[in-house]
Amino acid sequence: MSSAPLKAWADPARGEHTTHANLREIQLPGAGAFALITLADDNDRKPATFSPGSLLELGTLLEVVRKRASAGELVGVGVTGQKSIFVAGADLVAMKGLNDPESARAMAGLGNDVFDSLADMDVPTFAFINGAAIGGGLEIALAADYRTVSAGAKGIALPEAFLGLVPGWGGVYRLPRLIGPGNAVKVMIENALANNKVLDGTAAFELGVADTLVAPEDFLEQSLAWAAAVITGIPEVCNPLAVRRKEKANYADADWTLPSPEDAQWSRPRPPRPRRRRHVCWICSKAAII
Repeated sequence: MSSAPLKAWADPARGEHTTHANLREIQLPGAGAFALITLADDNDRKPATFSPGSLLELGTLLEVVRKRASAGELVGVGVTGQKSIFVAGADLVAMKGLNDPESARAMAGLGNDVFDSLADMDVPTFAFINGAAIGGGLEIALAADYRTVSAGAKGIALPEAFLGLVPGWGGVYRLPRLIGPGNAVKVMIENALANNKVLDGTAAFELGVADTLVAPEDFLEQSLAWAAAVITGIPEVCNPLAVRRKEKANYADADWTLPSPEDAQWSRPRPPRPRRRRHVCWICSKAAII
């Protein structure tokens, strides 16, 4: 995270926050050291959410991890949640404090900066979606290179349209490029306006939001094993994954309907900044070597 003004704003604005980013280093057999970040609330009965303070804490941790990854100390980075919750979106209590346009823009910018820190890593990044991923929770998962999802997960959604908003932390940019504009509209608009219909783990996998579906009983262990297979380029995992991703993201130029100049006077969400290093796709590069 590199924006000093956003850090300066978040410090006084963050107040008390109870969602924390906890780092654990895991040795993946045959791969190497893997940084696993678990987002969890101090209160086990409360879901993890994003407030200015929790975003700043996560961004600071991701910057440390990024430096280690760039130094060759890590082979991958993963983000997961706790129990049946991945991340339940923005902290609505903290949102009440955003009572002027400048604060709202700063919060939007902070979230984008933090999520881009995950997307900018020089090693493969993973989101292990163990449960509900709502709003910003799904958006940080979309910022990762790869996603696993639990077959028992419920509550995967971008519900902002129900409130008259758009996903502001990169989801509206990343999701259509992952599953195609038509399917993205279903997730972001149609589901949200249908009394906030949500996806479960199986539906998210079938749409292509997630790359693999994992049994809930040993979700984290199997997700880590899958990540190791991707990192090391196991053909039985990487080759079908590359084909599936291409199929899910298959769309024509006509699928992108642009508004006329007269109708274009609406605020577009800020797209994620370009990566500092445009590396060759992890899947394709590994498949080419094999």
